Amino acid sequence: RAWNRFIPILLLLFLLGAAAVLARTRIPQRRIASALIAVIVLGLTAMDSTLPFRAAYAQNASEAAEITLAAEDYAQRVNAQIPENCGVLQLPYMAYPEFGKVGDINDYDHFWTSITNKGKRWSYGAVKSTDASIWAAQLPELPTNEQAALLRGAGFCAIHLDLRGWISENRPGLIDNLTARFGPPITTGFQDTWLMFDLRGITPATPSEAVEAFIHQPMITEDPQTARPRETALENSWWWVKQPRSILTITSTRPETPIATIRGSIAAPQCGPRPVTLTFAANEQQSSTTIVSEPGIPTPFELTLPVPSTSIATLDVQAPGPECRGPDYEGARFIQVMDLRAY
Repeated sequence: RAWNRFIPILLLLFLLGAAAVLARTRIPQRRIASALIAVIVLGLTAMDSTLPFRAAYAQNASEAAEITLAAEDYAQRVNAQIPENCGVLQLPYMAYPEFGKVGDINDYDHFWTSITNKGKRWSYGAVKSTDASIWAAQLPELPTNEQAALLRGAGFCAIHLDLRGWISENRPGLIDNLTARFGPPITTGFQDTWLMFDLRGITPATPSEAVEAFIHQPMITEDPQTARPRETALENSWWWVKQPRSILTITSTRPETPIATIRGSIAAPQCGPRPVTLTFAANEQQSSTTIVSEPGIPTPFELTLPVPSTSIATLDVQAPGPECRGPDYEGARFIQVMDLRAY
């Protein structure tokens, strides 16, 4: 900020100095006059380009200094409570790079905690749609107890919750959920918008093959023509199927972790119960089941292929019946596919 005040003075001194230098040279007076005019124009252009943005520059510098100091203080607090070098899951999930804002969190804001705390391994920064990030992208809003145990098995020790990613009305529910399962935050930071929850009390999942399958899980994608985008709240995630039939694609991320099983649950919309046929298929093989689904009541299912696939599998969801529409949601709904996990 202090330097910003002196920008006009420095530019003026530069112009005067340039004029004095030119006046002492043996260049013809006409050329000196032209050079002085050019210097003055350049100086005025620089002032005109800089001064309008001086306040914005000063504000950005001030905010960066504030969050840096907060992150350094947070790092000291976190490392005092958890001294070991271990993984930290950063929530809300933000893809990297160029994800856009989530609530009041800007792109790359998740980096503040990692660049000021080298004593931990932070989840943010893995390139989106790659094997390194798919597991985090497919978590629900908050990890389940099963997922927390798998994270522990993978070397994670804590959850960093940035409350700026949610509207104020939803924040108490997030804190209450994590506190009930993992205890109160071990420390807070950045005006109490950063909360750290300790996972070390969770028994790590075994065997190691289950942990590897979780970290290298296949990518599940919906058909946008027949299913709505994935939604999530607290420990649940789901797709609403908006046509009588929809196909979800399950893509293996590496040969070492093939696709063998898919499990989840389904629930009918409020219009009433309906039969649902689920078919899990890959490489000219399939496993199928038919369930009568009740409105709002999740019914679990699990399907396993005779031979695991190392490429692509599909989950064919058929839910015949009348489309369901309601005042609280847009478009038709035929069935809700919930909490899918493939491994």
